[in-house]
Amino acid sequence: MPNILSDNTVIPSYLGTSRRGGNPGGSALLNDYVLRLGEVKKLIYPDDPLSYGKKTVEYEVEVQYREGNGIYTSALYRGVTVSTMFGGIADRFHATFRADTGNTEDDDTGNGSKVLVLCLAGDQQKAIILGGVEDPTDERKEEKDTKHNLYFEFNGVRFTIDKDGRPTLLFRGATKEDGELADGVDKNDGGATFTIDKDGTVRLFTTEPDDSGDIENSIVLDHLAGGIFVKSSGKHDFETEKKFDVKAKDGFQLNSSEGGVSIGVKKKVLIDSEGVEVGDATENWVLGKTWRQDLKSLHSSVKSALSDASQALSKASIQLKIAAGTNAIPYTGGSAAQSSFQQVSTALSDAGQGLSKAADAIGDYEGKADKHLSKVNFGD
Repeated sequence: MPNILSDNTVIPSYLGTSRRGGNPGGSALLNDYVLRLGEVKKLIYPDDPLSYGKKTVEYEVEVQYREGNGIYTSALYRGVTVSTMFGGIADRFHATFRADTGNTEDDDTGNGSKVLVLCLAGDQQKAIILGGVEDPTDERKEEKDTKHNLYFEFNGVRFTIDKDGRPTLLFRGATKEDGELADGVDKNDGGATFTIDKDGTVRLFTTEPDDSGDIENSIVLDHLAGGIFVKSSGKHDFETEKKFDVKAKDGFQLNSSEGGVSIGVKKKVLIDSEGVEVGDATENWVLGKTWRQDLKSLHSSVKSALSDASQALSKASIQLKIAAGTNAIPYTGGSAAQSSFQQVSTALSDAGQGLSKAADAIGDYEGKADKHLSKVNFGD
C-alpha cells in the first residue's frame, strides 16, 4: 500500500518512509553517517503544526539510498534544517529552497531543489541540508571563456562577477521553479542593472541595453572622465526639504532643445556672477537705480530752469503791457516807456538763461548716459 504525504504526494510502497528520517534498509535511526542526495518536497514554516523546532523553516526531503545489492531506493526525511553561513546572532544569512511542485514530465526527478543531506552524529532526526547540487535537468553549460567567475541567481535577482572582476546585479522579476518568469510578472518590468566596469566606472540602468547599446534611463559615474551622466526618456524630479546646491568650477549650462525653462520661487532669485547674458546679448541692461537718480536730478534742474524762465516771461509780459500804455495816443514820448523796455529786456534775458540752463541739464544727463548701462549684463 502506498504512503501519502501531508501534501498528498504518493510514495510507492516499495520505497518506504518514516515519520522523521528512517532507513528502508532497516538501519538504526542513530547510525546514518552517509552524505545523501535528496530533493526538497515541502517547506514547513514555524507556525505549521508539522514544524518540530517552531523557529526556522524546515523541510521534507526525499533522499536516495543505495542498498547493498546496488539497487537505489529513497526515504523521506522530515524536520530537516539548513546549515547557516555564519552561525551567529549578529551575523546571519537566510534563504529558502524550492519545493517540488509535481509539475514535471520527468519520472525520475522533480523540480524541487537538489540538496546534500547529512545527519548530525548519525541521528536521522537531526538531518541538515549542507547545500545544493546542480539539477540534472539543467542543460546550461559553463563556458571556458568565462574563466574565473561567480554566478548567483535567486528568485529572479542575478549577481555575477566576471573574469575581469566586473560585478553586475540584474533584476529580472520573480521566477518559477524552471527559471522562467512567474505568472503575472511582466517581462518589461525587469532589466534594472547595476554594474561596475573594470576601469571603475559605475553604471545604473532601468533596462538592459539593447543590441545598439542604447538605454532609456541611466546614471553613469565615469571614473576615467571624472563625470556623472544622467539620461532619462521621461521627467526628472528633484525634491529636498533642505537647501539644494549645484556647484561647477568650469561652468554650468541649462539647455532645452525644444521646450522652455521655467524657474518658480517664492523668494528672491539671487545670481552671484561677473555678469549675465540673455539671448544674443546685444543690448546692455539698464542700471535702474543709477538711471533713476540721474533722471530725478535732470527733472529737478529742468523744472527749476523752466520755472525761472516762466517767471521772467511773465514779468516781461507785464512790462510790455505798461510800455504799450505809455506809448498810447496821445503819444507822451519814448522817455516814459524807457524804464519798462529796460525791464522787459532784463526779463527776456533771464528767460533765455533759464531755458539755457534747461538745455544744459539735458545735455549733462545725456553726457552721463553710459552710466545707466550695465557693463556686464546683456540681453537682446
